[in-house]
Amino acid sequence: MKSRKRYILSWGLCAVAVVGAIVNLTVRAIHLAGPPTLYDAVETFGWGLTIPVVFSVLAALIIARQPGNRVGWLMMIVALVISNPASGFVDTLSGPPAAMTPGLWLLLWLNGWSWIPLIFPVLLLPLFFPTGQPPTPRWRWVGRLAVLMWIAFMILWAFTPEIGPLNADWTMANPVGFISQELLDGPFFVVWAIGLVTIALGSIASLFVRYRRAGSDERQQIKWLLFAGAFLAVFYTLSVLLPDAVRGSGWWDLLFVLSILGIPIAIAIAVFRYRLWDLEVVVNRALIYGLLTAVLAGIFAGGISLITEAGKQLLGDGSRAAGAAISAVIVAAVFQPLRTWIEAAVNKRFYPKKIDLASGLVEVQPEYWGFLDRPTLLRISMEHVRRVLGTNHTAFFLAAGGGKFHLAQQVDGSGGGVTSVLASDEQRKELEKKRVIAAEGSSSLVGHVPVHVDRGETSEVLGLLSIGPRENGKGYSGDDLKALVELGGKIGLALKAIQLGSPQPSTWRASSRSRRRGMGSVSRGQVCGNSRLSPLDSRATRFRDNGGSKRR
Repeated sequence: MKSRKRYILSWGLCAVAVVGAIVNLTVRAIHLAGPPTLYDAVETFGWGLTIPVVFSVLAALIIARQPGNRVGWLMMIVALVISNPASGFVDTLSGPPAAMTPGLWLLLWLNGWSWIPLIFPVLLLPLFFPTGQPPTPRWRWVGRLAVLMWIAFMILWAFTPEIGPLNADWTMANPVGFISQELLDGPFFVVWAIGLVTIALGSIASLFVRYRRAGSDERQQIKWLLFAGAFLAVFYTLSVLLPDAVRGSGWWDLLFVLSILGIPIAIAIAVFRYRLWDLEVVVNRALIYGLLTAVLAGIFAGGISLITEAGKQLLGDGSRAAGAAISAVIVAAVFQPLRTWIEAAVNKRFYPKKIDLASGLVEVQPEYWGFLDRPTLLRISMEHVRRVLGTNHTAFFLAAGGGKFHLAQQVDGSGGGVTSVLASDEQRKELEKKRVIAAEGSSSLVGHVPVHVDRGETSEVLGLLSIGPRENGKGYSGDDLKALVELGGKIGLALKAIQLGSPQPSTWRASSRSRRRGMGSVSRGQVCGNSRLSPLDSRATRFRDNGGSKRR
């Protein structure tokens, strides 16, 4: 899938989810009778707005960057299902309508199994985190079992004797229902419970298998996801076993919403603390738009309440609709300045100031190539990066073919004992795309920056500039990574020029000694050491060949 199509698809789906969430919020606010309770607030702003917006933004960013990663698609399914306006319309019905119509039957049927695409994708996230694929092909049966159970429930729900909304205490006779309620409450419930537990345990077990085979950083990421998954599993299990009086309380509903939001929070912690490079921009945008959503939701809710109370005398029953419309206009007006302010605050808190690395390293400019040898170039570059970014460790690895990189130089032993790096096929592709990859199997290095030379659509990777964590404890922003990649390109050009035989300092020294000692001429193009003479040396040689100095 091309980059432009990926972005259009991912952000188009995100827009659908956000618009659906706003429609649901407006419908619920208009039909709310009396002062809102805690349960109403959680249902409206927690389930109806926060979860779909957070999940859809995260999903869109993952799909746009990694369309083959199923984590993004699972999160997008959750967002689209919750933001479905049909569910919000069904929840506004206070009682059964007078007659069953085909449209009403379809809405009730969709509402009856709408919880499955909410729970199943969350249960399957441990199966695909963080690579988007199961740890081995043997674990594909977990996803296939979930799909089969989903289809089976959809079919059976269409033929139940009674049908009605999930969050209501009324039902209607199903005109096409022929399956007995005893069958659903007995054998089917037992089989369904066994299948559900099997999916959950299988997904968690696959995560343990991945943990055993993962590197140190990936293990830390998995630990956070395990913690969030355990928190969600406890509340989901209790929600099935506890009586309706407890499950229907506002505090329990709030805890359940927080347990679901723990999944993206765990991904955020994994990225910030253990530098999951490909998803760092995802969490950055999720923090920005998550906070933005919460603030805008508060403004919208507060605006409706204030305007409704203020307009009761003038508009009567129409004050709530007017409050919703005016609040929507206020939200639209403050969206852009509020987003800018939140983005600046998040970047200031989590990321250091943007740095232009190449501007302070004049040695990588073409006019200086003739005065440097490879060890000097590498040493100066590493010392510059370490000084400007404040990294604890810096090392340089040269490409040896087949995805192998051998240690060429390090600053004061800062390589942490790592003498070689072996990049997988996927990591090699990322390096050729000029992207920073995570350092695995090392506690002192956290990332490898490609030192490259552009070759049209791809690039030739000459080595790796490896960096460790920063002394101030902060992570590397997306701008920092871009600056490092740009610096890697300039170092790569200088390194390639040295490899191809650009002038070396030893050449200039040797030619100068020859001229001073009168040891004869050196023909044009002769190689001294590993490099040819410069045009200036060639002109001096021709001058001596044509008669020497004026004094003679």
